[in-house]
Amino acid sequence: MKIRLVAFASACIAGAAPSLLLSQAPAKPSPAAAAPNDGTDPTRPPRSATIRNEFLSARGSVWINTVRAQYQTPVSQDARSNLRVTVPFATVGVPGATRSGLGDIGVAFTRVMKVTPRYGVVLTGEGIFNTAGDARLGTGQNVVKGSAVYAKFLKRGIIAPSLVQSTSVWGDAGRASVNLTTFDLYYVPKLSIPGAFITVDPSLNRDWVNDRTFPALSVQVGKLIGPMMGGTSQVSIKPSVFFGGDRTTNWGIEAFFRVVGF
Repeated sequence: MKIRLVAFASACIAGAAPSLLLSQAPAKPSPAAAAPNDGTDPTRPPRSATIRNEFLSARGSVWINTVRAQYQTPVSQDARSNLRVTVPFATVGVPGATRSGLGDIGVAFTRVMKVTPRYGVVLTGEGIFNTAGDARLGTGQNVVKGSAVYAKFLKRGIIAPSLVQSTSVWGDAGRASVNLTTFDLYYVPKLSIPGAFITVDPSLNRDWVNDRTFPALSVQVGKLIGPMMGGTSQVSIKPSVFFGGDRTTNWGIEAFFRVVGF
């Protein structure tokens, strides 16, 4: 077990290891750096505290409601390295039964590798741990999740394609392993309404274990609402829809309350 824990921790850190090769020269600001940080620019991850409630309508009359408490904070002097902890509490409804409890806790390390006035590169390594109290509330696996983001700064916003890979490293032998690849095309248009923001997030998902491929689309709309805890509070809502015969979920909706920059 000790060997597995060391291997798992090493795999989680590997996604961020290239940051050790960076010089300590300060990053050049992006064109959006002068604007209030609403958390939509992937090259400016702020200190934040978030409560998110997500409802998913899955196929086969199954529904999932997850409340996630999330905290993110810089962990380097240059503020380009961030640590994020996510604690989910889930409720799963199936015909004739409902289960509720702690889900799979996630710990992520993000490093802004490079920022110029034209583009930025961000890497994230995350460990998602098998902490769910009930089999229906998690994957039953300990999962390493790595992502790479290339953010291009445009005159009228940001476009940031990313590649995300989730792979189980060990867990319940009776549960299916995890091997999921997602290509994500994230777009943040620049709005003329002060404090308002929109993100448009189409994705293509490949589940290698179950031989499924399906696209999805989510749109988040939010607004900064005022000072709080030394930072700025915001609210947002994000509906999602999933497509194709291979999809496991039909649609979802997520509501956010977040305090950033405190």
